[in-house]
Amino acid sequence: MGFTLWPGIYVPDWNLLTGGATAYGALMGLTSILTEKQSPMAYSKFGSIVGVSQLPSKIGMFIIYIPSVIVAILNRNASDVTRFQIINAVTFIHFMKRVLEVAFVHVYSGTTDLKTSVTIAATYATSAALNLAIVRRMPTSTFTRGFYIAGLTCFIIGELVNGYHHILLRRLRTQSNKETSKINELKEQGERKKKYFLPRGGLFNYAVTPHYAAEQLSFLGIMLLSQNTASIAVNSFPFIYLTIRSKSTYEWYKTRLSDDERKELQTRKKLLPGLW
Repeated sequence: MGFTLWPGIYVPDWNLLTGGATAYGALMGLTSILTEKQSPMAYSKFGSIVGVSQLPSKIGMFIIYIPSVIVAILNRNASDVTRFQIINAVTFIHFMKRVLEVAFVHVYSGTTDLKTSVTIAATYATSAALNLAIVRRMPTSTFTRGFYIAGLTCFIIGELVNGYHHILLRRLRTQSNKETSKINELKEQGERKKKYFLPRGGLFNYAVTPHYAAEQLSFLGIMLLSQNTASIAVNSFPFIYLTIRSKSTYEWYKTRLSDDERKELQTRKKLLPGLW
């Protein structure tokens, strides 16, 4: 039998599922450190990085998120325990929100490496499936109201803040595209170069990637709702991965902004406003 640590985190029995999930989470975290620090994965701003097979970014992002939506749908009747149903619901909401944002919010112009899309899709979907399998086997007596409230609060705030800043990015990109048609593509030394802008509004005024921090808050909510050590391990990689990618994004802006905007960049943090 498992046991409970203060202040209520459950440590499940060590078996193939919980041990494998814990090892998987550690492996994904380590892989994020080793690969993302060396070369950011080739999607979004970094989609132009060398890739064997390129496809439009919108299609690549659909590939990343849709499998996790399917995982949640397939698990909707896996247990009638309320906490499991809630965790399955927030998993569905998180990834379905991302699918809808890909379809209706984000504005894409570049390409995504197919291998990168499939790799990230498999990571997210596997993590979601493992987490749901672990929670389904937990004793219902281990779930507490405090973790339920804290987890749901973190998840809701994270999703709302993340979504709001994605809308701000859309407005910036739309405005940038209009500017591009007029003055943002200039001939310099015989090459056409695109002018980039720092995102503004909301927490973008204080950090370069607050939407990453908000997504991490959503995953913290899922951890708290899941309330066990194996789930913490399997959901830990977004904290490592998005933190490293935030630094890469900050450095990316350094090489593409005007002198005035580079000065403004120096007043902003990378991920957490006022902290880092």
